[in-house]
Amino acid sequence: MKHLLLFFGLILFSCGDSTSKFDLQKKEMIANESARWFTMAEPKDFVFNVVNDSTFTMSSKFVHPILAKEVRFTYTYSYTSSLDSLKKNELSKQELLVEGTLNKYVDRE
Repeated sequence: MKHLLLFFGLILFSCGDSTSKFDLQKKEMIANESARWFTMAEPKDFVFNVVNDSTFTMSSKFVHPILAKEVRFTYTYSYTSSLDSLKKNELSKQELLVEGTLNKYVDRE
């Protein structure tokens, strides 16, 4: 009976939604975004997207400390295939709030 319960527990655990397997990377990226601006800006409205099994994007909005305008920056994070370490992260998109809407002003893709 114990083995049967363990078996069903493992099946239920492995059948969780696919985004949960990237929770660690998502938390790491949010920490990076918060640390990137240290105390000069406070990122909010984080948007996490899966590009493929080892590449993700993270967008966040904040008031830029120099421009004094609301901006949204999107960074692309590339991990090793085992997801155990970050290979690189780079700014891929910058948007500036103009007349109430975010308009792209630089696209580095």
